[in-house]
Amino acid sequence: MRALKQINPFGLSAVECDTLDALIAHGNDKAAARTLCIEPQTVKSRTARAREKMQVIHGSPVSRLQAAVLWDRYVQSLEQAAGVEA
Repeated sequence: MRALKQINPFGLSAVECDTLDALIAHGNDKAAARTLCIEPQTVKSRTARAREKMQVIHGSPVSRLQAAVLWDRYVQSLEQAAGVEA
């Protein structure tokens, strides 16, 4: 599944993918940072870069919430295509 996430329509790096996954799973920068063993500011920076990349595809500015939803829906579609239960 990780390899499929890296080939994504947004052009996100593996690190940005992992950061969005952690942010979605834990709900805030601090908890996501703890899970990834990084600083909360790093979570914010990675999320900001992901949002910039998503904006190019989406066509307009993407909020943190929109980025999380876009990423989560993309991952869910991969899981459904692979027959994996979330």
